[in-house]
Amino acid sequence: MVTPLEQVYHFCPRCGAGVAMIDNRIVTCAACALTLFVNTAAAAGVIIRDVHDRILFVVRQHEPDKGKLGLPGGFVEYDETAEESARREVKEEVNLDLAALHYLCSFPNHYEYKGICYRTLDLFYEARVTDVAAMRGNEEVAGIVWLAVPEIELEQIAFASVRRAVARSLNSHGG
Repeated sequence: MVTPLEQVYHFCPRCGAGVAMIDNRIVTCAACALTLFVNTAAAAGVIIRDVHDRILFVVRQHEPDKGKLGLPGGFVEYDETAEESARREVKEEVNLDLAALHYLCSFPNHYEYKGICYRTLDLFYEARVTDVAAMRGNEEVAGIVWLAVPEIELEQIAFASVRRAVARSLNSHGG
């Protein structure tokens, strides 16, 4: 399997020489001695339950996994905590303001985008909402679906990490 580093780094980003060595997540250049660490990207998602204990899913508008179910969430931006990212992404994607967030778990994931497989560490939170009057999806969301526990089919959910987090949430709530 070709690693993301081998897909992207053919030449040194500092001097332009051919990359001398790629090892796991480290790119080194023999010509200028650059050592570049390419680390896992962090992402945050939220399992949101309503007053009926249903879980909010978004229908993915774009690839990867267009048309599958996902959780509101996304990549953590520079100088942002995972909690800030989770709240920002939920606000952007479904226009909900979250008060309390409770950490659930984290799982590694592969996120393929435009032919490159990115390694991510996905952090998951749980939250409850009572007021959904202002809820609406943005351009990244093809639809919003509330599902009761018996209606949830894990194979319809995009990304292995999200399926694992939803399963963990269901198990911890007796679902």
